[in-house]
Amino acid sequence: MHALTGWYCPGCGGTRSVMFLLTGHPMMSFIYHPLVLYTAIVIAYMLLRHLFDMIRTKSFRTQKKYFRTSMLWVALLITVINFLVKNISLIVFHIDLLTI
Repeated sequence: MHALTGWYCPGCGGTRSVMFLLTGHPMMSFIYHPLVLYTAIVIAYMLLRHLFDMIRTKSFRTQKKYFRTSMLWVALLITVINFLVKNISLIVFHIDLLTI
């Protein structure tokens, strides 16, 4: 998309963001694509909630659902804001946030 239009796609920076997160640089990960850090936090939250419920009930199977639809709406909002900020900074201010 960037080569054809000059605009970044909503997922641009995601791979570099994962790389930075896995190497222990959460702030750089957030700068490249905040959805990656948000997803890691949501997954950690869900795993910890399940672990605590397993310990409390002494059973691997729990009937609780940890995922909420609001989590998807937040992810969509993060993606849209990320898309707008990166493209506005690139097109209007000529600042390429993905070359930091």
